[in-house]
Amino acid sequence: MSDEILKKLKEVRSKEKERKFEKAVKMYKGLTLLFPEKDKYWYLLGVSLFKMGKNSDAFKALAVAKKLGNEKALEIISKVLIEFEKAQPDRACDARELLFGKEAKHA
Repeated sequence: MSDEILKKLKEVRSKEKERKFEKAVKMYKGLTLLFPEKDKYWYLLGVSLFKMGKNSDAFKALAVAKKLGNEKALEIISKVLIEFEKAQPDRACDARELLFGKEAKHA
């Protein structure tokens, strides 16, 4: 196969994945509206948003899941914060405080 054809196939597959994540996001947004107390739906919404590259929205959804007691959301948030602290330590402190309260700002 030529490089051109392989490139086109990769583009098509990428768009297919994107559409799947868009559908997933719509579904999980709907479920969070119907069942706002269900941490699992908030968690899955956050994961789907991350996969689409919508990191800010994903972080917000995971923060809700964490507040509702979802341990997996807490794991992802912690990993993201560690990477964020490496890149932007000052902003990471603010994010940590927002998620965990003032006592966690300097943790």
